[in-house]
Amino acid sequence: MKTRVITAVVGIPLIFYAVLFAPIYVMGTLMGAICAIAVWEFMHCVYPATRVYVAVWPMLVAFIMPFWLSVRGQDASLYTLGYWLFFALSVCMIASFRTGERMNLSEMLAGLTSGMILPIFLTSLIRIGLREDVGRVNMLLPFLIAFSCDSGAYFTGCAFGKHKMAPHLSPNKTVEGAVGGMAWAVGFSLLYGVLLRFAGWQVNYLRLLLYALLGGVACELGDLSFSAVKRLCGQKDYGRIIPGHGGVLDRFDSMYFTAPMVEILTFWFPALTRF
Repeated sequence: MKTRVITAVVGIPLIFYAVLFAPIYVMGTLMGAICAIAVWEFMHCVYPATRVYVAVWPMLVAFIMPFWLSVRGQDASLYTLGYWLFFALSVCMIASFRTGERMNLSEMLAGLTSGMILPIFLTSLIRIGLREDVGRVNMLLPFLIAFSCDSGAYFTGCAFGKHKMAPHLSPNKTVEGAVGGMAWAVGFSLLYGVLLRFAGWQVNYLRLLLYALLGGVACELGDLSFSAVKRLCGQKDYGRIIPGHGGVLDRFDSMYFTAPMVEILTFWFPALTRF
C-alpha cells in the first residue's frame, strides 16, 4: 500500500502537468512510451516465448501512433501505420517458415492487437487534447474518471465489500466496491466541474454526470477485460515496471476503455464551454 501511494504521489502531478500545461507532443511522447511498453507486456502475456525481432514492430508502431498524432494533428493517418504493421508482421511470419522457427499465430494476433488496435483507443486522449479551446480541460477527464473509479472501488471494497462481483475472474472485486468506484467517479467529476465553473467555464453538470457514469462503466469493463486476458493466459500481472501496481497494463488497462468513451461523449454531448 505504501508503495502504491508513493507511486501515485509522483505520477499524478506528472500526468497533471503533461495534460494541462506541457506542449501536446509531450503527452504524445508519454502515451507513445506507455503504448510501446504495453505491447511487450501484452504479447509476452499471450505468448511468453515472444521473440524480440517480432515484438519490435508493434512496439515501434504503438509508440509512433500517439506521437505522430500529437505532432501532425488530424493529418496523421493512423490506419497507414496499421497497414505497415500488418505488412511487417506478415513478412516475419513468411520468413519464419524459411528459418524453421515458425511464427506462432498467437504471437501474430497479439502483435496486431497490442500494436494497432489498443494504441488507436489510447490515442483518444490526444484527439481530445487537439480540440480547440476545450481540449486540455476535457483531456483530464478520462484520467480523473478512471483513477477515481479505481481508487474508490479499492477503498470502498476494502471497507465494505462482502458480495463478490466476479469471483472466478477477479476474486478481490466486490459489488460494493464497484458501486463505491462509480460514486467516487461521479463525486470527483462534479467537483472538477465546480472548480472549472469558478475558473470561468460554463459547465453542464447533467452531462458531466453522464460522463462519470458511462466512463465509470467503461473503466470497470476495461479492468475486468484485461484481467480476463491474464486469467486465460495463466498470468497474475502484466509486468513489474510500476512499483506497487505491476505493469503498465495493470495500471492503464481501464484507460483503454475510458478514454474512447469520454472522447465520444465530449464530441456528441459537450459539457464544458467558455463563457
